[in-house]
Amino acid sequence: MATKIVTLTLTLGVVVLLLSLPGGVKPVHCISSGDMESMLSALRARGYNLFSNAIATSDIQFDLLCTHSNSNANASNNGDYFFTIFAPTDAALFALDMTQTAPYFTDTLRLHVVPKRLSFSQLQRLSSANLRTLLPSRDLHVTTRHLSPPPPPRHHHNRRRRVVAVSVDEIEVVFPGVYYGRYVAVHGLNGILTLRGPPQYSSSSPVRSVLPQLTNICYNPNGTAPSPPPPQQPPQSFRGYSPAYSPSYLGASPGLAPTCSDGCLDDQDQLGQLWSIGW
Repeated sequence: MATKIVTLTLTLGVVVLLLSLPGGVKPVHCISSGDMESMLSALRARGYNLFSNAIATSDIQFDLLCTHSNSNANASNNGDYFFTIFAPTDAALFALDMTQTAPYFTDTLRLHVVPKRLSFSQLQRLSSANLRTLLPSRDLHVTTRHLSPPPPPRHHHNRRRRVVAVSVDEIEVVFPGVYYGRYVAVHGLNGILTLRGPPQYSSSSPVRSVLPQLTNICYNPNGTAPSPPPPQQPPQSFRGYSPAYSPSYLGASPGLAPTCSDGCLDDQDQLGQLWSIGW
């Protein structure tokens, strides 16, 4: 019995010592690979196909996932890995990829990620605030505005609830609660957040191109000089997805409720109000 007591005492002492060290063992909270797959599936189901592909094929996934480097950084910061992600439309992301370099593209993706989990109702209460992003020295400015609530049905005497719209860097959030997880919240935009001023490339490794690269050289199979290139046509689709069918609050269906893994608080009610007034 005395041996067991001594062993237990030594074990507890070692645990306390490890927790007291500056780089000691601390609980790590971040997005698991399963949560990542659920989030990407929700983005695709809501029409944000290219953004889902961009996350899966770029360094952004390593910023979000529970990796070894993230665990070390989390332990040193003694904080949790919570995120809010603002999803840009397919059309805007398609145009960005076709006109900008890979480092610029990756930096723009990081601009859409805030290292803090914020539900739509929490965003509505911010009024006017700056949020830091995964892009160093670049913040997002959140503003809100009040919308006129829809008129109540006849013989309906309940007081109409106030509806608050949210904009991020003057781009409106039109699809609140695309996905809610324990450590991440995703909201859909009606455009894309852009880098202001000269681009500052902070990406260590460029993103692999999400979209096909166009070529303007056509070779003659007989081995003669190359024939003139055919006239370029504007891209119509990418892997079966048309940039014209990006998510829009005008075409959103009330049947597409926000995807939640651990509850949506009161955001589903807020989303229903936005749809009901055609915002």
